[in-house]
Amino acid sequence: MSRHHHRIRIPFWIVIVYCLLMTMWIRDMAGAETNVETMLDRQVTAPAGGEDCLDFDDPALTTLSHGRLPDASGRWLSLASETGRRDDVRVFEVVVPRSSPQAWDAQVSIPLQRKIAKGDRVLLMFDARCVASDNESSTGYAGLFVQPHGEDDRTRYPFNAGPQWQRFAYPFVAPVDHGVDQTKVVIHVASMPQTLQFAAVRLINYGSSIPLRELPTSKFTYPGRDDDAEWRIQALQRIDRIRKADMTIRVTDTDGNPLAGQRVRIRQQRHSFPFGSAVNSMLLGGDASDFPFQRYIRGDSRGRPTTIEDARRYREIVQRYLTRVTFEGALRPHVWQWGKNRADRKGDLYRRQQVLLNSTVPWLQENRISIRGHYIGWGSMNSPPIQRDFVDDVAAHKQWLWKHMQDILPATESFVDEWDTINHVVGFGQTYHQLYGDMQIDVDIMREARRLAPSLRHAINEGQILPGGSRRDAYQAVIENLNQHGQAPDVAGFMGHFDSASLTSPTDILALLDRYAKLCPHLQLTELDVDTGTDEALQADYLRDVLVASFSHPNIDAIVMWGFWENQHWKPNAALWRSDWSRKPAGDVFVDLVRNQWWTDTTVVTEADGSATVRGFMGDYQLSVGDVASDATSGVTSVVLDKQGATVDLMVP
Repeated sequence: MSRHHHRIRIPFWIVIVYCLLMTMWIRDMAGAETNVETMLDRQVTAPAGGEDCLDFDDPALTTLSHGRLPDASGRWLSLASETGRRDDVRVFEVVVPRSSPQAWDAQVSIPLQRKIAKGDRVLLMFDARCVASDNESSTGYAGLFVQPHGEDDRTRYPFNAGPQWQRFAYPFVAPVDHGVDQTKVVIHVASMPQTLQFAAVRLINYGSSIPLRELPTSKFTYPGRDDDAEWRIQALQRIDRIRKADMTIRVTDTDGNPLAGQRVRIRQQRHSFPFGSAVNSMLLGGDASDFPFQRYIRGDSRGRPTTIEDARRYREIVQRYLTRVTFEGALRPHVWQWGKNRADRKGDLYRRQQVLLNSTVPWLQENRISIRGHYIGWGSMNSPPIQRDFVDDVAAHKQWLWKHMQDILPATESFVDEWDTINHVVGFGQTYHQLYGDMQIDVDIMREARRLAPSLRHAINEGQILPGGSRRDAYQAVIENLNQHGQAPDVAGFMGHFDSASLTSPTDILALLDRYAKLCPHLQLTELDVDTGTDEALQADYLRDVLVASFSHPNIDAIVMWGFWENQHWKPNAALWRSDWSRKPAGDVFVDLVRNQWWTDTTVVTEADGSATVRGFMGDYQLSVGDVASDATSGVTSVVLDKQGATVDLMVP
């Protein structure tokens, strides 16, 4: 067989352009890596004069203890391709393949090498990043402890790590003497499946040579936080355009003659836009015999017991600020099924279901607060607990899920108007898609749910889309698959669990909403919360900007927070009201936006033709009219202002 060689002639100018472009690309890539390290160095630098008390880089000293979680592992990394760094700092990687009941079931341990005296000023400093995580913020979470022999005197520093290297710094005063043989730094990492990397872990003792306030502290922020940020200016202009409508008022006497100079009070009563929250059904519907009420998460009590007086305060906030709720637990499959039988599982679940159906739901309906159902299917087989029985049995799982849909959907159709029909539709761990072999199961679930409850809206819901981002492409693929098979979701939900390491810029949030609006025109924030630890100013600013960005987007139909009170919040730091009912700065932001900046309460005076026009936020209004020269007013007129606007005729006798 003869071999023919074909010579391709490429013009010289193309070669030059190609070389220039490659040179720029290589320079940019190198610069990107350098920028990460430069950012690390500039974030925190330790002052001179301190004594290092740890030898983190010694493999004989830094170890992973994981007796209760034997499949966890730790290893040292050195290659830049593994560490994502350009320096020669050693990196210790911990892989936690599954969560454990206690975070300390897997822990990195670093023994103290030089003593620290009570009262010494100490700087804890380390670099960390999260390579993989099941957290809804797409970040890792760990608790670091400087732990002397007595645990009561330990220093605690919980933190979230994002996908990029971050430097953490925490100054503290040693509460007791820390002896070399008694003290160690431990990092509890078993709270969730995750892969964390640590580098340059230091404990630097300054004795009394430097004031604590002069030691550096990690500060987090996000792009677009500036008071005069251009994105926010544009967003507020959009809000005025898309969330308001014109109301024209015409005032006449009984003969139809227009009345000039009439003062018309226009008072908004309710938003048409659904601002909501996850709530606890018992706090809305329980009677005095149900209290004190204790919240538990994975068997651990959280916060102080809730009293009936707390329940009254809780109901006042729901009544005043919310137009939609979702139950954090009451409608989950296992709670619903176990609560149907007084003798099944736990007797308190039966009581809770009776309260839900006979007290909570009627109270919400009386107050015109809509209910969003959470959830029918959960796309990861690890939850709910009742679903774990079918991890390897497709037929049994489908039979159970279909039976559950046939039970709960007709039973709740009279009071639920929208369901998370598939929650965590992308999922983590073993997913529906893995169990069933493809995404057809999503189509089948949506079709069956619509057959059983055709009048309801059926949503899909997922995390790590707005924060983090690890499921963005997969979520798009899920929506495209449902669209192609005639089962397009009525709503695409975004969980929105943000923390210090996952504060996506508002401009990126808006771009992401644009992206998914092309696939599904109805979008919602379904589980919004912001956990920035003790930095309440950062929480307030970021919550403000997420709310502004979301409310300004024309495809966002609702914003639902995942709780508001510290005593009943899965992330207490993310609450808006503290346990004692004092309002945090983030709560001030929420109230100011929902009941002040985005609320219309004004007075207008009619012109010569008896008319006046006001532009207000869409919702329910009450109008009253009286002459500007007196305090007399006529009766109250109720009006609904929708996007088409409203014309109101008022007659003065």
